[in-house]
Amino acid sequence: MAEKKGYYKPIPGSRELLTRKELPEDIILKIENEVMKATPPAPVFEYQDSALGGVLLKGKMVGVPEEVFENLFKKLEPIEQSVYLQLFRLSYGAGRNFLRIGKKELSEKTNLSLLRLNSALEGLVKKGMVKPIHRSVRGTLWRVYHPQELGEAVNYQVQEGKRIKLEPVKPKKSKPLPPPEKPLESPLNIERFAELSQQKPEIPLKDIARKFFELKKEKPNSDQLDDALSIITGLLEDGFSRRQVLFAVEWFARNFPKEKDLSRLPYYIAKSLEEYKGD
Repeated sequence: MAEKKGYYKPIPGSRELLTRKELPEDIILKIENEVMKATPPAPVFEYQDSALGGVLLKGKMVGVPEEVFENLFKKLEPIEQSVYLQLFRLSYGAGRNFLRIGKKELSEKTNLSLLRLNSALEGLVKKGMVKPIHRSVRGTLWRVYHPQELGEAVNYQVQEGKRIKLEPVKPKKSKPLPPPEKPLESPLNIERFAELSQQKPEIPLKDIARKFFELKKEKPNSDQLDDALSIITGLLEDGFSRRQVLFAVEWFARNFPKEKDLSRLPYYIAKSLEEYKGD
């Protein structure tokens, strides 16, 4: 008979530890107290199979204000915490309040799928933690806000560089694409409603996603398909039509045969639609 699996799963090594009163003769407590009151670096005590004590890390470090952990993280979902911490490291860790990164690279750094990464970024933007400023073929430039800017009481000092005001430069005149209209609701909701009402949409989202892999002569797994749907949904929510996105997907597959996914499509959709003759 198979062992019945319950909801609770003990943490490895934790089950063997007994919760007990703190007694003066407890060696671990003695080590803890000695280390806490010592001037860093405190001694390292070897006891049984552990070495507990003071350790100072030296080298290239990233300072993160304690307010990030104590205040901001209480307002964030776990995946939002992961993404914010990476964005903070890549911006303030380099001595600036912004960074540029592509979603594919950020997805790899956070170990999140593009679908979950988009969800985390959406949450961070809505909560005012980060703001997308610019997009190019190298990725999106994100402005990252530190706790003081977000209205938190802080114990750190802020040193800014000299402020230089720049006047906006008028772009060269060119025939711009008409601005896309924002849809009234999420394309995914429209798709689900169509399925329930048995009214097949003109071009189903999955057909657009599968087209990319079909042109590459590959069979996508569920994660690859979800990531592609996430990119496509984002473009539709930006106001592009399904026919425009399908054209862009086909254009992208032809012009960038080495690309394994659609993560860079948003950076090229405007260029692809310069050749679009529909709508």
